[in-house]
Amino acid sequence: MRASLSALLFSAAVALTGCMTVGEGFGPDSDPIVDEPTDTTAGDGAGNGDGNGGGNGDGNGGGNGGGDGGGPPEPEGPTPASIMAEFGACMTLADFEANELGGLALVESAGGACTQCHNAAAPLSPPILDADINLTFTAATTSPSLSSYVEVGPDLIPVFNPLLINKGQTPGHVAYTLDLPLEEGLQAFFTATQTRFLAGDCP
Repeated sequence: MRASLSALLFSAAVALTGCMTVGEGFGPDSDPIVDEPTDTTAGDGAGNGDGNGGGNGDGNGGGNGGGDGGGPPEPEGPTPASIMAEFGACMTLADFEANELGGLALVESAGGACTQCHNAAAPLSPPILDADINLTFTAATTSPSLSSYVEVGPDLIPVFNPLLINKGQTPGHVAYTLDLPLEEGLQAFFTATQTRFLAGDCP
């Protein structure tokens, strides 16, 4: 009789277990105990996105910003180049004409008139000395021709450059000699310009 009862209980237990859904507990209010599958795709996406995005964005942004801000400082005060540019802007065509400096283009050398090698159309080297006085003057107000008329001293004061007077006696250049009126005209043109420049009376 006891054997029959044991067999009956065992059969009932097997039947009850077969009716349970995998993951159910043994009580009516039990929660599932089977873990949900992990979405590795979502995890990788979030990790890579946050890591690379944050790292690269912050790193590059900070690096570039710091590099631009830490460049060499701008020079303070006047420089030789700025003094030359200001002096050239202070020159006037009226002074150039008054001192008959258009004649520089027509000075004769061992190789012909200066304008043959220093014309505005195809100069071999500065300065421009064109038969058109307007072209010669315009070139004289800016580099590189400007440095044939003026240079900057150690105290940043413009000083007269006698290059055009002395060039004809320089080895490697064709020989020429400026007439005295042209020498004096160059010096007078510089002095008139320097007077305005130092007085802050440039046009």
